[in-house]
Amino acid sequence: MFISDFNSSDYQALLPEQFVAAINYVKTQDLVNMALGKYPIPGIAEEDAFFVVMEYDTNVESPVGPEFHKTYTDVQLIVKGEERFGWAEVTDEQYEQLAKEFSYDSEKDICFTALDAVEMSYQAMRYDEFYLFSPKTVHMPGLSVSSPGLVRKIVIKIKQPC
Repeated sequence: MFISDFNSSDYQALLPEQFVAAINYVKTQDLVNMALGKYPIPGIAEEDAFFVVMEYDTNVESPVGPEFHKTYTDVQLIVKGEERFGWAEVTDEQYEQLAKEFSYDSEKDICFTALDAVEMSYQAMRYDEFYLFSPKTVHMPGLSVSSPGLVRKIVIKIKQPC
């Protein structure tokens, strides 16, 4: 997992050009007032990167459990409300074993695992920061910080290079 502040120039030096372009475009949008839904990122093919504006209620416990992806990296940021998330970095062996054991869905690019499948760390999302979850980062978003509440979140999906 990689965490950065939008006001920092560090991420621009550390991340691939396509990631930087996607993040820089999204941060210029009116994310608080944008309609919910999926959006393209100008200059990048939609199958390579897009972002989703979503709202949902957080939960004390996840109704679906931890997740990971194979095709896309998630870049997540919160624009309204508060959210806590769990995460765990996994080895190549763990990653392949989880994909087999918990039936990776290639059409939706997601695999949900059991909560006890990996040892998770937890933290709250902060405004003006983004959280990058690579395919080898199992993550569990949507958890409440103090009590369940409405969250507005942006998820940028960026295709992993082959």
